Amino acid sequence: MKKLFLLGLLALFFSCKGGKTTSSKQIPADAFGAWMHSHEEDKDNVQVFRNMDYEYPPSRGREGFELKEDGQFIHTRIGATDRPTPVEGKWEAKGKNEIQVSFPGTEYPSFTVKILSATKDKMEIDGDARKN
Repeated sequence: MKKLFLLGLLALFFSCKGGKTTSSKQIPADAFGAWMHSHEEDKDNVQVFRNMDYEYPPSRGREGFELKEDGQFIHTRIGATDRPTPVEGKWEAKGKNEIQVSFPGTEYPSFTVKILSATKDKMEIDGDARKN
């Protein structure tokens, strides 16, 4: 459950506040896009996400997120029937490779995501970096 929530946090990493533009120098360009949690590849405190073209093995639901350059963050949660349920939020750069994700107007808490590495096919985040 913790791993799925962190996936959502990563997505929110790329949101911005008040019409401000985010600093693209602080976030890897390859981090923008849609990502799904590849929990089979997690190791120690590192969570692995793959792009939507990746051939995932069968699983009872996967969490994911989409990071958009305009600051929008869409967290895809696992619904009650294992179906994906999108929750819209936003992200703001907090530092190099780190974002703050929030979900205004919802019950979902804010969190911080630390990107360890990002390529066009794979992203790794710090599984212990989540902070409210």
